Amino acid sequence: METALDVRAMDLMSIGFQKARIILTAAELDIFSKLLSGPKSAGDLCEAYGWDLRGLQILLDALASLKLLNKSSEFYSIEPQLYMALDPNSEESILPMILHRARMWKSWSNLTSIIKGNFDMGSFIKTDRSRSPSV
Repeated sequence: METALDVRAMDLMSIGFQKARIILTAAELDIFSKLLSGPKSAGDLCEAYGWDLRGLQILLDALASLKLLNKSSEFYSIEPQLYMALDPNSEESILPMILHRARMWKSWSNLTSIIKGNFDMGSFIKTDRSRSPSV
């Protein structure tokens, strides 16, 4: 007989989006590719791409806490065992699937509005299909 989830398990499920959003945002910003050439500081990346320093520091520290990046002093680098998986030019790259999931995130984020009938799926589908991939 199946047992219901306990309250703690349900609570953990409800915060699972945070780790996913961190990884999806890193992929959408192409953070991993930008670090393939070597360690960089948040300041280096912000200067090169016009990003917000505080926001990027939060993202990079979150990636380091997930063990996707190394942090040494103020410099971030890719964990060596993840190079091939995070290199967009590698046959082993998982970035295309991560970017696909980032696009799915946008669809799933409208689920409540869709169910309430407050969302025009027709315009969303047209808009979503006309978008070019974000890399």
